[in-house]
Amino acid sequence: MNRDLFRGEEVRFRHVGVLGLGGIGKQVGHYRLAVGMKVGAYDPYRGEWLEGIKCFETLEGLLSWSQILTVHVPLKEETRGLLSKERLRLLPRGVWIVNTSRGAIIDEAALVGLLEEGHVAGAAVDVLVDEQSSRYRAENPLICYAQEHGNLLITPHLGGATMDSMPRAEVFMAKRLEEFLATTPRISREQPRRR
Repeated sequence: MNRDLFRGEEVRFRHVGVLGLGGIGKQVGHYRLAVGMKVGAYDPYRGEWLEGIKCFETLEGLLSWSQILTVHVPLKEETRGLLSKERLRLLPRGVWIVNTSRGAIIDEAALVGLLEEGHVAGAAVDVLVDEQSSRYRAENPLICYAQEHGNLLITPHLGGATMDSMPRAEVFMAKRLEEFLATTPRISREQPRRR
């Protein structure tokens, strides 16, 4: 076997940019620090900052610094298309991108173009635009590209789906429903009488 075909790259000392420092982004940042990476982040809604994580005042600053970009923002009107073709071009050549937030955050066609030309070395996505639509999935530029190329990994939106986490999520949701029912006024079951 030719071992050189399977030679990888070390991540220690690499610059990883974390876009969004909510619960998941914060955890990802801590994991990256633990393996010796230099971690920077951009999150305009974050009040306090995390020790050891470089704070970027602008998204553009984070993008131009990142050798690996990991995306953890919710899909809102202001984040839809946040990583446009123009912004993706700010990333250094050879960057790696991981998106586990929502597909519509990244311009998928632009990402394919940057993968084709080698500007983006590789990407892993757990989410796609309109991933529930079978008609759209058949035409999705990322799926079409991944069928012919090895530098794009697509998983079926299962980021938190582990054997351990699923029962915890079910218990969590049951408790939330119980709390909601306990604090919500009861609606009268009597039907109004017709006159």
